[in-house]
Amino acid sequence: MHGIFAASTGFSVQFFPESVILGCGPDAARAYPYTVEPGGTGAVVKINAPDHPLTLAFKSDGSLDPGSDGPYQVHGRTVTGQDNNDNFTFAPFEQTCNLARLTPSQTIPSGGGSASTMVASATAGAPPAARGPSTLSTSGAALGNATLAITSGFAPQPGAPNPLAGHPYTLLRDSYSNIIAKAGMTVPSGMSPYKFVANTCSIRTPECQKIIDAVKADAASAVRADANGTGNFPGVAPGTYYLMISTRYNNQALVWGQPIQLNPGPNSITLDQRNATPIN
Repeated sequence: MHGIFAASTGFSVQFFPESVILGCGPDAARAYPYTVEPGGTGAVVKINAPDHPLTLAFKSDGSLDPGSDGPYQVHGRTVTGQDNNDNFTFAPFEQTCNLARLTPSQTIPSGGGSASTMVASATAGAPPAARGPSTLSTSGAALGNATLAITSGFAPQPGAPNPLAGHPYTLLRDSYSNIIAKAGMTVPSGMSPYKFVANTCSIRTPECQKIIDAVKADAASAVRADANGTGNFPGVAPGTYYLMISTRYNNQALVWGQPIQLNPGPNSITLDQRNATPIN
């Protein structure tokens, strides 16, 4: 299957051949495996979400019926930074939408749902002694004299936050696709590395932890943007690095993963749609 189905409540499902992404509003989303099977009165889609499986029945008008109008919590998560042991930290980003009949849509709902509490937790990793000296440049321990200032080039919209506000910015020593390859995995032809990682980590496979460990080991620095989408990396050694930044804007997922040459002293880049890569 392929395409977006959305409800007036903000709940949505976006189908890809390899997985389906359950969403609540524009930001909370999680990918799960699914199957299409025969049902009592027609075909049904069975979504294998471990703690709250969902079955959607095909209706004659082309809609999908969840068979309930009760609340459904979408378990997304967001990167919040890194702890003192250089582990990436995450916070659950939980949104609850009421279920309702889903109809074909061109876009992800721009609103809907209610937020739940966000609680930060660190990813599992090796003990500090086993990892050796830190290779991550921090504000308290800069590892070079090449700094990078990132600003948001998205025009302000009344009543809406900047699309990059509060987002994690990571500076990698190698490209995202090369990091995945060095971790021993092959991205299927025609699939973006970002989609591959989302699918791999949505079902908590051992490969997901390998990717996380590989990204942590390759990261040169990481910061979190302020409310204006501004972020300032501590100094690193001059050279070529790669951005790892993503957001959603106008119902479109955007990523910045391009190489950037950092010269000694201050460097800067403005992020907007013109230098972003859309992810479908």
